[in-house]
Amino acid sequence: MVGNPTFKNSNNSLSFFSLLKGFGINIHLRKQIFMVEVLWCPPARGWIKCNIHGVPVGSPLLATCGGLNRDEHANHLLSFCVFLEAGTPVFVEFMAAIIAIEKAKRMQWSKLWLKTDCILVVKAFSNPNLVPWKIKSSWLSCWAYTINIGFMITHIFREVNFCADFLANIGLMSKSFTWYNFEHRDITADYLLDKAGTPMLRLCS
Repeated sequence: MVGNPTFKNSNNSLSFFSLLKGFGINIHLRKQIFMVEVLWCPPARGWIKCNIHGVPVGSPLLATCGGLNRDEHANHLLSFCVFLEAGTPVFVEFMAAIIAIEKAKRMQWSKLWLKTDCILVVKAFSNPNLVPWKIKSSWLSCWAYTINIGFMITHIFREVNFCADFLANIGLMSKSFTWYNFEHRDITADYLLDKAGTPMLRLCS
C-alpha cells in the first residue's frame, strides 16, 4: 500500500530488488544514462550568432550576464559582461537577451541569431506575458526590432555555451559593464575549441 503509489526509482541492489518483489511492489527502473556529442556551429553567410548566458549567484542573489557575437567564420566580433547587482534567475536571462539585441540594433546588424540555454527566453518571443513586468517595455522594443530584420532564437545546451558562461562570471568579478572587441583571455581555450568545431559530451537520460 505504501510502496506502489510512489514513482521513485529503485537502485541497482539485487537484495532490494528481491525485497520489493517479495512485497509485490511495482519497480521503477532508473533511466539509462547515455552521452551525446554536441558542438557549436557558425551561422550561415551574412548572419551573426550571439551566445548569451545569465548567472545568478549567492544569497542574496547577485546577477550577472555575458554574451559573445561571432560571424560566419566563427571570428569574434563583440562580447560583453555585465554586472546587474540583484536579480532573479529569470530576470538575468532576459537581460542578457535585451543587452544583446539592443547592441545589434546600434550596430545595424540585419541578421541576428540568438542562442540561449534558457528555454523561457526562447518562448517569450511568441508569448511576451512570460517577461517580467519591470523589463517588459525594453523587451517589447527589442521584439519590435527583431520582427523587422532576419532574426532567429534557439535553445542551446550549456556544454556548448561555455564562452558566454565564462563572460558572465567575468562580470561578477569585475562588477562592471564591459564590451570587448577581442576574445577575453579567460575564454580563449573554449573559443578556439568552438572555432575548430570540437564536439562536447552531454549526459542525457
